[in-house]
Amino acid sequence: MEIENSVLVDETKRPIYRAIVEKYLNGTNLSHIVIWLTNNKIPTPYNIKPDGKNKGWSNITV
Repeated sequence: MEIENSVLVDETKRPIYRAIVEKYLNGTNLSHIVIWLTNNKIPTPYNIKPDGKNKGWSNITV
């Protein structure tokens, strides 16, 4: 059986994904979601630069 349009979600990150989607669907723009993620110290999916520092969130990362 083939499943189309499915996404495998890391269950430990589901609350963050859900919050991002809910904020977006409720009209929060990406810039404000970025601020929320940053203020809440939520790590990015690709968190570390070669120098060991956090890359930080951006509209593209969201």
